[in-house]
Amino acid sequence: MAHERAHLHLRHHLFLITVALSSALNPLLRPLGTATAFALERWADETAATHLGDRSLVARAVAKAALAGRTPHPFALAASGGPVPRRVSALLAAPAPTRPAAMLAGALVLGLAALSAQTALDGASDLHDGIEIAQATAPGQNPAAHHGAPAHVVVSHTR
Repeated sequence: MAHERAHLHLRHHLFLITVALSSALNPLLRPLGTATAFALERWADETAATHLGDRSLVARAVAKAALAGRTPHPFALAASGGPVPRRVSALLAAPAPTRPAAMLAGALVLGLAALSAQTALDGASDLHDGIEIAQATAPGQNPAAHHGAPAHVVVSHTR
Protein backbone atom coordinates (compact mmCIF):
# COMPACT_ATOMS: atom_id res chain seq x y z
CA MET A 1 0.00 0.00 0.00
CA ALA A 2 2.90 2.38 0.65
CA HIS A 3 3.95 1.96 -2.98
CA GLU A 4 0.48 2.91 -4.27
CA ARG A 5 0.23 5.81 -1.83
CA ALA A 6 3.55 7.08 -3.19
CA HIS A 7 2.13 7.04 -6.73
CA LEU A 8 -0.84 9.12 -5.58
CA HIS A 9 1.05 11.47 -3.30
CA LEU A 10 3.78 12.17 -5.88
CA ARG A 11 1.15 12.58 -8.63
CA HIS A 12 2.72 10.09 -10.99
CA HIS A 13 -0.45 10.03 -13.07
CA LEU A 14 0.34 13.59 -14.22
CA PHE A 15 3.75 12.48 -15.47
CA LEU A 16 2.17 9.58 -17.35
CA ILE A 17 -0.48 11.82 -18.92
CA THR A 18 2.18 14.32 -20.00
CA VAL A 19 4.29 11.61 -21.62
CA ALA A 20 1.23 10.07 -23.31
CA LEU A 21 0.19 13.42 -24.77
CA SER A 22 3.74 14.22 -25.85
CA SER A 23 4.01 10.81 -27.53
CA ALA A 24 0.72 11.38 -29.33
CA LEU A 25 1.95 14.71 -30.65
CA ASN A 26 5.44 13.50 -31.52
CA PRO A 27 5.82 9.79 -32.36
CA LEU A 28 9.58 10.02 -31.80
CA LEU A 29 8.85 10.33 -28.07
CA ARG A 30 7.03 6.98 -27.81
CA PRO A 31 10.05 5.14 -26.34
CA LEU A 32 9.93 7.56 -23.41
CA GLY A 33 6.65 5.98 -22.28
CA THR A 34 8.29 2.74 -21.17
CA ALA A 35 11.26 4.50 -19.59
CA THR A 36 8.99 6.94 -17.75
CA ALA A 37 6.74 4.16 -16.46
CA PHE A 38 9.78 2.25 -15.16
CA ALA A 39 11.26 5.37 -13.54
CA LEU A 40 7.97 6.17 -11.82
CA GLU A 41 7.69 2.61 -10.51
CA ARG A 42 11.23 2.80 -9.14
CA TRP A 43 10.47 6.17 -7.58
CA ALA A 44 7.43 4.71 -5.84
CA ASP A 45 9.48 1.65 -4.80
CA GLU A 46 12.14 3.83 -3.20
CA THR A 47 9.56 6.04 -1.52
CA ALA A 48 7.81 2.98 -0.07
CA ALA A 49 11.13 1.51 1.07
CA THR A 50 12.05 4.76 2.79
CA HIS A 51 8.63 5.03 4.41
CA LEU A 52 8.63 1.42 5.68
CA GLY A 53 12.33 1.28 6.44
CA ASP A 54 12.66 -2.22 4.94
CA ARG A 55 13.82 -2.54 1.34
CA SER A 56 13.53 -6.36 1.28
CA LEU A 57 9.89 -6.17 2.42
CA VAL A 58 9.07 -3.86 -0.50
CA ALA A 59 11.04 -6.13 -2.89
CA ARG A 60 9.02 -9.16 -1.78
CA ALA A 61 5.75 -7.22 -2.11
CA VAL A 62 6.66 -6.09 -5.65
CA ALA A 63 7.57 -9.66 -6.65
CA LYS A 64 4.41 -11.14 -5.12
CA ALA A 65 2.21 -8.50 -6.77
CA ALA A 66 3.82 -9.22 -10.14
CA LEU A 67 3.36 -12.97 -9.74
CA ALA A 68 -0.25 -12.57 -8.59
CA GLY A 69 -1.08 -10.59 -11.69
CA ARG A 70 0.50 -13.03 -14.15
CA THR A 71 -1.20 -15.79 -16.04
CA PRO A 72 1.14 -18.77 -16.43
CA HIS A 73 2.36 -19.55 -19.92
CA PRO A 74 3.24 -23.17 -20.71
CA PHE A 75 6.51 -22.28 -22.44
CA ALA A 76 7.55 -19.31 -20.31
CA LEU A 77 11.12 -19.09 -19.12
CA ALA A 78 12.09 -18.04 -15.63
CA ALA A 79 11.54 -14.39 -14.77
CA SER A 80 14.96 -13.09 -15.68
CA GLY A 81 14.10 -10.02 -17.71
CA GLY A 82 11.67 -7.18 -17.77
CA PRO A 83 10.95 -4.43 -15.31
CA VAL A 84 9.91 -6.44 -12.23
CA PRO A 85 13.19 -8.37 -11.76
CA ARG A 86 15.14 -5.14 -12.30
CA ARG A 87 13.00 -3.38 -9.70
CA VAL A 88 13.41 -6.21 -7.19
CA SER A 89 17.18 -6.40 -7.66
CA ALA A 90 17.44 -2.61 -7.30
CA LEU A 91 15.51 -2.82 -4.04
CA LEU A 92 17.69 -5.67 -2.75
CA ALA A 93 20.86 -3.72 -3.56
CA ALA A 94 22.12 -1.02 -1.27
CA PRO A 95 20.34 2.31 -1.80
CA ALA A 96 22.15 4.78 -3.99
CA PRO A 97 23.77 7.49 -1.91
CA THR A 98 22.43 10.98 -2.41
CA ARG A 99 24.99 13.22 -3.97
CA PRO A 100 24.24 16.89 -3.43
CA ALA A 101 27.15 17.90 -5.65
CA ALA A 102 25.78 15.83 -8.54
CA MET A 103 22.32 17.30 -8.03
CA LEU A 104 23.78 20.80 -7.96
CA ALA A 105 25.77 20.08 -11.12
CA GLY A 106 22.63 18.80 -12.85
CA ALA A 107 20.69 21.90 -11.84
CA LEU A 108 23.55 24.07 -13.06
CA VAL A 109 23.62 22.31 -16.44
CA LEU A 110 19.85 22.70 -16.82
CA GLY A 111 20.08 26.36 -15.85
CA LEU A 112 22.87 27.01 -18.34
CA ALA A 113 20.93 25.20 -21.07
CA ALA A 114 17.90 27.40 -20.37
CA LEU A 115 20.06 30.52 -20.39
CA SER A 116 21.66 29.43 -23.66
CA ALA A 117 18.26 28.85 -25.23
CA GLN A 118 17.04 32.27 -24.08
CA THR A 119 20.17 33.93 -25.44
CA ALA A 120 19.74 32.18 -28.80
CA LEU A 121 16.11 33.34 -28.97
CA ASP A 122 17.13 36.91 -28.14
CA GLY A 123 19.82 36.81 -30.82
CA ALA A 124 17.38 35.47 -33.40
CA SER A 125 14.89 38.20 -32.50
CA ASP A 126 17.58 40.89 -32.79
CA LEU A 127 18.65 39.48 -36.17
CA HIS A 128 15.07 39.55 -37.38
CA ASP A 129 14.64 43.15 -36.22
CA GLY A 130 17.89 44.13 -37.95
CA ILE A 131 16.79 42.55 -41.21
CA GLU A 132 13.41 44.29 -40.99
CA ILE A 133 15.09 47.66 -40.44
CA ALA A 134 17.57 47.01 -43.26
CA GLN A 135 14.75 46.14 -45.65
CA ALA A 136 12.88 49.25 -44.61
CA THR A 137 15.85 51.51 -45.28
CA ALA A 138 16.81 50.03 -48.65
CA PRO A 139 17.38 52.61 -51.45
CA GLY A 140 14.18 53.74 -53.09
CA GLN A 141 11.93 52.91 -50.15
CA ASN A 142 10.36 55.16 -47.59
CA PRO A 143 11.49 53.80 -44.20
CA ALA A 144 8.43 55.23 -42.45
CA ALA A 145 6.09 53.40 -44.81
CA HIS A 146 7.46 49.99 -43.78
CA HIS A 147 5.67 48.35 -40.91
CA GLY A 148 7.40 48.70 -37.61
CA ALA A 149 9.95 51.31 -38.72
CA PRO A 150 9.95 54.52 -36.69
CA ALA A 151 8.65 57.56 -38.57
CA HIS A 152 11.61 59.76 -37.58
CA VAL A 153 14.19 57.60 -39.43
CA VAL A 154 15.53 59.44 -42.44
CA VAL A 155 17.87 57.74 -44.83
CA SER A 156 19.91 59.71 -47.31
CA HIS A 157 21.84 58.09 -50.06
CA THR A 158 24.27 59.99 -52.21
CA ARG A 159 25.68 58.59 -55.38
